[in-house]
Amino acid sequence: MPAEPAIFIIDDDPSVSNALKRLMKSAGFSHIEAFNSAEDFLKLADIESGSILILDIMLPGISGIDLGEFIRITGLDTSAVFISAHEKELDKARLNCPEALAYLLKPFGGDDLLGIVRRFLAHQAVAGEHVRSAGPVADAQMNARATNGKGSKNV
Repeated sequence: MPAEPAIFIIDDDPSVSNALKRLMKSAGFSHIEAFNSAEDFLKLADIESGSILILDIMLPGISGIDLGEFIRITGLDTSAVFISAHEKELDKARLNCPEALAYLLKPFGGDDLLGIVRRFLAHQAVAGEHVRSAGPVADAQMNARATNGKGSKNV
């Protein structure tokens, strides 16, 4: 079974970050880190393959959308859930980062976020089993499909 992914929360509102951190811990996740800016995340995070970002869009400095685009362009193997209190900002994220797991309007239910994360992890576990059991040719095909032939991973 694969190791638990790191969950990174990037939100400039400490009450939101703390609430999301408590939610993830209560759901049994243990590798959780919170950052109050994209810059802090990029400087301090140990970004592992398969990490999940819970990413506020309206951040001071580098925006959540810009961070999502940077991660996609650099090919980091992460997936993101974009969050915002502003519907128009979520619309921008949908346009600029269509590979995201989800786009949640604040306030949102904790069960909604946990459901998204759990479904993603279940999907990753099943996809990983198929790749392990199918051999190197299927592995190459899965990689080509996952990157849409562009060499970039999900954001």
